[in-house]
Formats: sequence, C-alpha cells, structure tokens
Amino acid sequence: MRDWRKFWSEQHSPLHHEDSASFYSRHAAELRLLTGEVDGEYVLELGCGNGALHELMGFDRARRYVGIDLSERMLEGFRRKRPGLELRHGDAVSPPVDGLADLIFSNGLG
Repeated sequence: MRDWRKFWSEQHSPLHHEDSASFYSRHAAELRLLTGEVDGEYVLELGCGNGALHELMGFDRARRYVGIDLSERMLEGFRRKRPGLELRHGDAVSPPVDGLADLIFSNGLG
C-alpha cells in the first residue's frame, strides 16, 4: 500500500496534467462555474499546493483564505508568491482550522 502522506510531503509540484498558464486559466474558469464568486467570504482550500489556482479562482478577493497542504515544499513556493496568506501544513482529514468557512474547496485531492 502506498503511503500518500509521504508521497505528497515530498512533492514540489501539484502534478496537474499540464503546468502552463493557459491550462490553469481554462481549468479555473470551469471550476468557478461551481464555486461562484467568493468576494468577501472565508475560503478554506484543502490541497492548495503551490497556489497555482489561487488568483485565478478569485481567492485573493476572499475576506479570509486558509490554504492547507501536505507538502511543505509546495507551501514554501506558495508563501514566496503570496506572503502573508494563512498557509498551513496539514491534511484534509483533520485540517488545522478554526471557524466555519463559506466555501471549502479542493481540486484534484489525491
């Protein structure tokens, strides 16, 4: 049996089908049809990875955003791009968060 915690903790990339601006833009446009606008809301993202979808999903306009990922390496990259965000190391089973989120988002969580 594969140890997914170990696998993801060692990743530095979210391993999407593509790693291009056009892919992320198309992908986020489709996902936004499901999430709607998040301006002024509290967004909890499980498996935020390196933050490739953060702005494209409009999460930069959320009142509060908390991103959680198993990979500290990906979180480090996200922190460099977006200092000051609440980014936490953890898993989706028992996420280290407080309060009720308006949107709990996860994309491609393995």
